[in-house]
Amino acid sequence: MKNLRLVQLTLMTAGALTGLVGLGILLMPDGFYVSYGITVPESASLRSELKTLGALLMLASCLMLAGVIKPSLQGTALIVAIGTYLALVAGRLLGLIVDGLPSTGILTAWAVEAALLVLVVIAGVIAKAQKTTLPLR
Repeated sequence: MKNLRLVQLTLMTAGALTGLVGLGILLMPDGFYVSYGITVPESASLRSELKTLGALLMLASCLMLAGVIKPSLQGTALIVAIGTYLALVAGRLLGLIVDGLPSTGILTAWAVEAALLVLVVIAGVIAKAQKTTLPLR
């Protein structure tokens, strides 16, 4: 039971944070990106791309949070969380290698994303162990 709460708390944290970031990008890209030291130019194409990312993060957030609300979706929610945070961490690593050192804000986001990736992987392992030790019905 304690482990189940840890999995739910992890999904809730990852889902809420992903949703807040997605919402910020979707509705207020200028205000969101200025916190990273980035000025978003007046380009409809770029803004469209950013809003698409925000919407995708909102979808991932909803799927993560669905795993908290409906236990039968927990496995799917964990896969979405692991995939989302793995992509974010790997993308930032590739950016670091190819483009050089980003701003402190971006590095901080990367550290938070990496920590959440570790947490959702641990939650996935715990959830898998819980399911394999339950009696068959």
